[in-house]
Amino acid sequence: MGKYTFLEHTADIKIRAEGKSLADAIEGALNGLASVIRGEDTREDGEELEIDVNEEFLEDAVVMAMEQLLVKCEVEKFSPSQVKVLEVEEQPYHINAIALGKRVDEVETIVKAITYHQLKIEEKEGKYIIEVVLDI
Repeated sequence: MGKYTFLEHTADIKIRAEGKSLADAIEGALNGLASVIRGEDTREDGEELEIDVNEEFLEDAVVMAMEQLLVKCEVEKFSPSQVKVLEVEEQPYHINAIALGKRVDEVETIVKAITYHQLKIEEKEGKYIIEVVLDI
């Protein structure tokens, strides 16, 4: 499973996700976003949301997968506790994942957008790294 950490960033939230594979790093980035959306909510899993994107470029696929999670959580009032990446295909890029969580009356943290500002996706020293800024 990919991991994530929060990096310091003025007025926004910057996530750094790492993984042994591209799928792990994407999962880490999606779980970082889920953590921000969830806030302090500790409800148990009970429902699923599907995330499914197809894009020509990797950067677009990652941002669109995160954007899809964000929009579905806001529209469907869903608090995600965990995201699992089921499949990642390359060229064109396809990401399929599920978010586990519960329906809520209101989402804890409002994220305005997933940005391309300072977006970085790289393979370095045998691991994949994704850095992405959330506009809050």
